[in-house]
Amino acid sequence: MSKSTKIIVAGLAGLIVLIIVLSFIFPVENNVSNNSNKSKVSKSVDTSKVLSGSEKSQRSHEASKYESSKIELKQGQLNVISALQDSGWLSIEPKLNRAYINPDLWRNMKYRLKEDFAAGLAIYCADKKGTHIYWVEIYDLYSGKKLAKYSRTWGFKVY
Repeated sequence: MSKSTKIIVAGLAGLIVLIIVLSFIFPVENNVSNNSNKSKVSKSVDTSKVLSGSEKSQRSHEASKYESSKIELKQGQLNVISALQDSGWLSIEPKLNRAYINPDLWRNMKYRLKEDFAAGLAIYCADKKGTHIYWVEIYDLYSGKKLAKYSRTWGFKVY
């Protein structure tokens, strides 16, 4: 094997180990996202004209429930995010709710891991800003192309 081939193989092995670690640190949780929110709405509808008073207050209560409940990452999750930032695989701008990730790392994650990782980044940004509104947009670290977005209210979308 040539020296450059050995370097590529070592890099890929490191990437695979990192993805495996991420899948254990950010386990799939069904309560983080709501799959019913994934469908696209073709036109916006003003539901305030359709809903009765009790339905409006119930919707308002449900919305405030999401906004008022605080979620925090575990220390292990924070350590992984910190390690990814230190190694240059990830850059986060919490004030803008933006994360920039190495495209090789992103491409090698399975869909559910991407969703859970995005949810973790949304929680990270919200905690840094001191808010209870959890959302993030994820971009390619090199090209700036939008890769995905996650919102606790609207769910996860990959581009």
